[in-house]
Amino acid sequence: MSVNTGLSGWEKITEGQSHVWQMFVFELNRQARTCKTACDRTLLLGEALRTGQSLKPAHLEELSERVEQAVSCASSLRNLIYGSAKPRDKKLTSFWEDRVKWIQTLIGNPPLPTIKNVSARNSLEHFDERMDSWAYDWAHRSSGEEGWIGAFDCVVASRGVWGNDDSSALVRCYIADEATFVIRDDEIHIPMLMREADTIVRRLRAYAGAQTSMWKSSGAAPQLLVPL
Repeated sequence: MSVNTGLSGWEKITEGQSHVWQMFVFELNRQARTCKTACDRTLLLGEALRTGQSLKPAHLEELSERVEQAVSCASSLRNLIYGSAKPRDKKLTSFWEDRVKWIQTLIGNPPLPTIKNVSARNSLEHFDERMDSWAYDWAHRSSGEEGWIGAFDCVVASRGVWGNDDSSALVRCYIADEATFVIRDDEIHIPMLMREADTIVRRLRAYAGAQTSMWKSSGAAPQLLVPL
């Protein structure tokens, strides 16, 4: 027989900093640290490209992968801190709202405009839909209709590398001298994203110290076992 304590579901979880409470802190810390590391590596490789240093194809491939990793982590952080779509299961709605408020309070409600903005991440997350749309338009274009040239999956030193041809479009491209990731009409400034991720890491330091210490001392990613 269950006992009604008068506490809501989320209040029960946060009361006494339960192991379930730690699971959310752990995830926030992990995504923020990974985002920060991916941004740092993106900027390092991008600077080498901007200054004309010799880069191997593997470095350019890593640059492309790292910038997308940073944006993907930013998406996870946004969902954790601000919420994404409302839960499909209605019983979770109030629980979800309480969780979002708690996380925002936990990190002190810092301004995180890059993480909070959804446009560029939506473009990346729903890239398959964009490709379908472009392919459909191409397949149904008349022979005399003018199309456009897309810079697809590129890393370049500067935006003007292809000239000023209006038919060119930065479909998915990292611009090194601007430190900006462009996804067609949406852009993310990587240094700003890195600063915001660092803000979250610093504000979680008091809560995630044990995991961070274990990571540094063992050389392995920390493990958290959560009985659910």
